[in-house]
Amino acid sequence: MHQVWVRISRLYKIRVLTPVSSNSRIRNTAIYGGAPKGPQIRDLSRGVEIVIATPGRLIDMLETQKTNLRRITYLVLDEADRMLDMGFEPQIRKIVSQIRPDRQTLMFSATWPKDVQKLAIVRPPSTLEMASAHPITGLLE
Repeated sequence: MHQVWVRISRLYKIRVLTPVSSNSRIRNTAIYGGAPKGPQIRDLSRGVEIVIATPGRLIDMLETQKTNLRRITYLVLDEADRMLDMGFEPQIRKIVSQIRPDRQTLMFSATWPKDVQKLAIVRPPSTLEMASAHPITGLLE
């Protein structure tokens, strides 16, 4: 496992990663609560390059030693602001503490509150702010 994406929902796996991985050799799995653990454990034991996980189920897999995060080189915290708003900071810190210190961490957030900035504790974060000069209309799919 080289990448772990921590999200509060499993929708990324269904909407984005499944079509991408079906056309490539990138092995991946989604680890989330509310689904049977057996297939998730099987995927982890077979080996994957990318794991998309909710914080609670990932910690469960770590505590039961079904996986480890020693080889992770990329950590993605998607919707970091929402995870903090929902009280997931202790779980995020527990996950981060088990990943090698030379990892790259990417945080995606609609906002950039101080709490999210504090999670970027290794170095001052680089930011990319995107905005539109014109009102954005239409439907996003």
